[in-house]
Amino acid sequence: MFALGATFVLAAAGCGPKVTKRACMGGTADNPLVADAAMVRLDVYGADAHCADGSTLAAGAGAPILSHSYAQGQAISLDVPPGPHALVLSTFADADGTQLLGVGCTEANLAAGSQICFDLTIEPGPDGGPDLSGAVCSTNPDDCPAGSYCTGLVCVPGCKADSDCPKNDAGLGVCDKTTHTCENCSANSDCGAAPGATCCNKHCVNVKTDPLNCGSCGGLCTSGATSCCNGACSNPATDAQNCGSCGNACSTLNAMSTTCAAATCSWTCNAGFAHCLAGNSGCDTNLAGAGDKLCGSVCVAAASCCSSAECMSPPAPAACYNTAGTCSGVGGSCAYTLKAGSKVCNGTTCCNAINGTCNSNCTLTCAAGFADCDGNPSNGCEVNLASAGKKLCNGACIAATSCCTAADCSTPPSPSACYVTPGSCPAAGGLCSYSLKSGSVTCGATCCNAINGTCKPDCSLNCAAGTGDCNGNPSDGCEDNTNTDPAHCGSCMNSCNLPHTTSDGCAAGNCTVVTCAAGFYDCNGTASDGCEAAGPATGPGCCSGTNPSATGTPMIAHNNGYAGTFYDCYPVATPGDPATYNPNLALDAAASYTTQTGTATTGWNCGNGTSQVTSVCKSLDPAGKSGTCTCWAYASGGAASADAIVGHTFNNTGNNGCRCQLATDPPWGN
Repeated sequence: MFALGATFVLAAAGCGPKVTKRACMGGTADNPLVADAAMVRLDVYGADAHCADGSTLAAGAGAPILSHSYAQGQAISLDVPPGPHALVLSTFADADGTQLLGVGCTEANLAAGSQICFDLTIEPGPDGGPDLSGAVCSTNPDDCPAGSYCTGLVCVPGCKADSDCPKNDAGLGVCDKTTHTCENCSANSDCGAAPGATCCNKHCVNVKTDPLNCGSCGGLCTSGATSCCNGACSNPATDAQNCGSCGNACSTLNAMSTTCAAATCSWTCNAGFAHCLAGNSGCDTNLAGAGDKLCGSVCVAAASCCSSAECMSPPAPAACYNTAGTCSGVGGSCAYTLKAGSKVCNGTTCCNAINGTCNSNCTLTCAAGFADCDGNPSNGCEVNLASAGKKLCNGACIAATSCCTAADCSTPPSPSACYVTPGSCPAAGGLCSYSLKSGSVTCGATCCNAINGTCKPDCSLNCAAGTGDCNGNPSDGCEDNTNTDPAHCGSCMNSCNLPHTTSDGCAAGNCTVVTCAAGFYDCNGTASDGCEAAGPATGPGCCSGTNPSATGTPMIAHNNGYAGTFYDCYPVATPGDPATYNPNLALDAAASYTTQTGTATTGWNCGNGTSQVTSVCKSLDPAGKSGTCTCWAYASGGAASADAIVGHTFNNTGNNGCRCQLATDPPWGN
């Protein structure tokens, strides 16, 4: 199998869509089946012909509709009618075409106005050599039956001699041995009365339609204009007067201009018109009247969409939908989605979840600090109360500086102390008003309130008895009760500060003692000298009616004999003078001497007769026989030596009981 050394191109005449071209292919230039050929013949058969294999036609192919021979070195090119064809390429060793070298067969469907290359393979004779000794027929002489000729391999339909051509009304009885077709005319009259019927090269053609004889014999339509339309070459792929086929002129209905491309009409339409119907109907549609529009070159309903770019008008309530919708396709419909959190109620009410949330009945719940002031849920909670200077009053938005109820009126003007609070609110969104307190007077920024007194026009006060403006601030009136305030007792200028007190009082405008300092006592009940009496660290520090001293007198300080001081209401005693001592004084001295433990008892006697001394002794041993013992002598039997001992104390540390004092022992009670 060898590819043909020379490429060839077939150009299809007539009208129709353009087909895809592919590159021509060549074979080996020195292939003897081609290189040795003196002549090449191309036979083109109609749609009923088919290749049996790569080199022969199938039976029933009939005569070729075109046949052309080419000398060695001549380019192989031929214009053929459009449609399906079988093509047979034969190479011959002689210029007369009697010595067949090789043959190839292929099939192709040629579109109108197209050019296409074919690859043919050339096969030698059945014996594998150029002599074709194995062929089924002979070309010299041609031994095929009448009405057929030998291709060098097989017999195919076509004339080989004049005897194959009958002589009749349209025939001359002559065989064209080059094309193997019968000559059928010698004059135009032999070709009938049809318009354009012409005798060309002894064959009847129609010069109005034959692309090989267009307008006149030999008028070959080439260079793309391969169809013959009414005697003129035309390219039905681009000719608007013969678009797709001869005589098919593109309609000019409502068109500014017409164009033919790829054998199809197109139009530039007048304003408002478009080509919407199938076929060669021009600008057949009035868009406004038909309720249509164009999507590129496609007519669709005016209410439909071409692309999502047209989906910018959401349905009512539009505020709830995202503005950019989606188009289902050319001529389709727009679809829109709800905004996040939005709700539509009854098909008309929109609630947008802006600064809040929407419930199922399109009611807004606003986030803190936001409100739906315009009552329109479609724009959500549109107001930032703080930045807008507003507040809510029973669901309504009012100015933040206005009042909702009287409860909002708690900030009166300056001086605020003179005004009644709360003030009054005339209505929601109104302004608070305030009235002066009864009897109050304002002097610029100064307020005078008539509390426990009256205000003068100059904002000074007349205070009632027992009161005073002690802080100098008329806004709280006569704020001080001078009858009871120790800081301003009797007058604003008098502050109680009594001697030896830690707390003073005020009664009826006079200072009183409340608490004495430790070790001091108010024994005389006179406030002016405070806690005038020094006394024990803890009370009592004043004598009562049951004591020897007068009621209301301070207790008397005594020496207990051991550097200790005790207080009672007995006069100071004189050592050696029994009349100034008594057992109670001695018991008080013993109680104050805490170094000696035990119980103090009276009636301890020491000595006999007039020399006897009576003491209070304090000991752990009630009998006074053992342990330490301290005694305070307070009486004697009358002897001078015994009297001298009275008023002295003795501390027996020898652990041998109680013993009598001596006049030289420490004195006590003085």
